[in-house]
Amino acid sequence: MGSTGWPTDTIPAGFVKIKEFDRYVINKSGVVLSSAHRSGRRARWWQVTPKPHGAEGYLCVRLNQNRQRVTKVLSRLLLEVFVGPCPEGMQACHNDGDHLNNHVSNLRWDTPSANVQDRKLHGTYQWGERNPNYKHGKYSRKALTAVGQ
Repeated sequence: MGSTGWPTDTIPAGFVKIKEFDRYVINKSGVVLSSAHRSGRRARWWQVTPKPHGAEGYLCVRLNQNRQRVTKVLSRLLLEVFVGPCPEGMQACHNDGDHLNNHVSNLRWDTPSANVQDRKLHGTYQWGERNPNYKHGKYSRKALTAVGQ
């Protein structure tokens, strides 16, 4: 345990510290542990439960630092810790199209256009009738298929 009584000196095997958040560690599968709670006098690691956030439902974790709560998208956090900072103009992309599969081997930084192409390839792109803002009429699936889109 560190001088503050937190178990930050002994990081569990397979976990890496999250640089901006000194009381949190993460592994390549996306499991986040926190030492920000105490159980009586004995400090220990606690698992942070990711929750779906936003319209797309990407998993997010809430982390505390200096009395401020920050919500981080788990896929971006994994890439930032294990691959490096996000290059300008890039996004976190899931190789298999499953936004709940947040293993670092399934993630990469890529351009927004490549991300859209991936979503079309995986069948998760919302166009035509799959779009929540779809209006019946000339943009129906039959009309778009007849045009060749």
